Amino acid sequence: MDIATYVLSLIFVCTLPGTLGKLQNVTATAGEEITLKTGLTGLQGDYEVLWYLVPSEETLVHCDNGQILVEPPKRFEGNLHLDTKTGCLKIPHITESGVYQGEITDENNNKTTVTYNIIVSEAAGSSLNTAAVLKAPLAFVVAAVCILLLI
Repeated sequence: MDIATYVLSLIFVCTLPGTLGKLQNVTATAGEEITLKTGLTGLQGDYEVLWYLVPSEETLVHCDNGQILVEPPKRFEGNLHLDTKTGCLKIPHITESGVYQGEITDENNNKTTVTYNIIVSEAAGSSLNTAAVLKAPLAFVVAAVCILLLI
């Protein structure tokens, strides 16, 4: 996806009510472990957890009542760990910048949405998805403008 398409997609996503949740910026070094927290504890009963990349909506992990329904894409295989009691997503070796969004829906259909803008900087001797690195700061600017427009 080229930068223009990415920006237009992100603007569209930002204008949908409730899409971004609270945007949190995280800077990490390639290969570092990060945990994307939901602020929830003790999930039980009928619940669903969905983590995906914005704006592509590429599913990273989908869990329903503790059962993993969708496995991560190949480039994330073995590098994503979902805590089924909190909905938190641990990435032991982060390599890809981008906007990561989590949605947790409980048995009463209450939805909690968390959104992280992850900016990964290159560690010595590592290789990054440079297109994703360029998009992440741009995503933050567009998301910030969208949030201001919605207020």
